[in-house]
Amino acid sequence: MLGVGSSELLLILLIAAIVIGPNNVRPLIKAFIKGLRTFKKYIEEMKSELDIPEDIDDVTREIKDTAADLSLKDEMEEVISEASALKKELLADKRAKKNQV
Repeated sequence: MLGVGSSELLLILLIAAIVIGPNNVRPLIKAFIKGLRTFKKYIEEMKSELDIPEDIDDVTREIKDTAADLSLKDEMEEVISEASALKKELLADKRAKKNQV
């Protein structure tokens, strides 16, 4: 706890009791502990909101999906180019048959 040992903490509480008064030390300690709990709760909420491993997993998944889509796109472009070439061949054959008649 911030490098403060039990003897230093006891000394701080003793000085606080003398300066503030023994009746006001207890509410001060309660307020301090409540503040620490609130701070700890806030830190835990921030850690949960910034869950970096989950974010990295999501990004990795999106990259893999995009790569898969791009791979499919390349295959589709190949099929389209082959279909275009086949169409040209068929049209050429059809023209050649017309010219023979």
